[in-house]
Amino acid sequence: MTRASSFGRRSLAAALAAALSAASFVAALRQAARYVQANPEGAVDTYLRVNRSKADRALLLKIVKNPQVQFRIAPQNTFALATFMHRVGAIRHEPKTWRDYFFDDPATAQGS
Repeated sequence: MTRASSFGRRSLAAALAAALSAASFVAALRQAARYVQANPEGAVDTYLRVNRSKADRALLLKIVKNPQVQFRIAPQNTFALATFMHRVGAIRHEPKTWRDYFFDDPATAQGS
């Protein structure tokens, strides 16, 4: 095996590992979103425990149960925030579309 073919195989392996990692990440996000929708109390309790947060449980539960708050995989209404962040200097490059700062994945296809 030559150095070039060995390097190519390692690159392919790295690309496959990255794709599997991305797929696993999206699957975990999808599972978390479903959990929050199905079990808001458990989600709030988990958040408080994992983050050792002193936030008011009742307030967090009110936010999570608010019908205007949606837990989905696809980004929602993020472009206005991104342009604001650029305007105030929090991010260097001005995004032209929300796709400029989200990974390309079928799960994010319906984003905004």
